[in-house]
Amino acid sequence: MIKYLLILVLIMTCASCRDWGWPNVSPRPFDAKVWSEFDRENLTFSGPQPRLAMLDDLRANHLNTGMARVDVVALLGKPDYRPAGAGSPTSKVDEYLVGASVSDPISFDCHYDDHDRLVTTRVVEH
Repeated sequence: MIKYLLILVLIMTCASCRDWGWPNVSPRPFDAKVWSEFDRENLTFSGPQPRLAMLDDLRANHLNTGMARVDVVALLGKPDYRPAGAGSPTSKVDEYLVGASVSDPISFDCHYDDHDRLVTTRVVEH
C-alpha cells in the first residue's frame, strides 16, 4: 500500500511540474527596451518574466553563430554576470538573468571562442 501511495505522490508531483518547474510563459517577440528594463532585483517565480518569454525569438532572429561579442553586448546590454572561471575580464561566457523557476534563477548564457565570436547559447537553471 505504501508503495502505491509513493508512486501516486511521484506522479502527482511530476504532473504539477510543467517543464520541470520552469514558469509558464507566453512567447513574445524580442524587444531590446523591455530586455534592458528587466527588474533583476525583484524577480519571483510568479512575477512577470519577459526576458524568458523573448528567448525563442532572440535566438532565432537576432543572434547568430559567429556574431561578435561587442554586437551581442550592444543588443543585450552589459551581462548580469561573467563567471570568473578563466578570469572575469577574459571569461568566454556572459550570463543574463532571464527568469526564475520554483527555486532557482534561470540564465541565458552566451559562449564565445578565443576571438570573441558567439559559439553557442544555453538556457541554464542554477
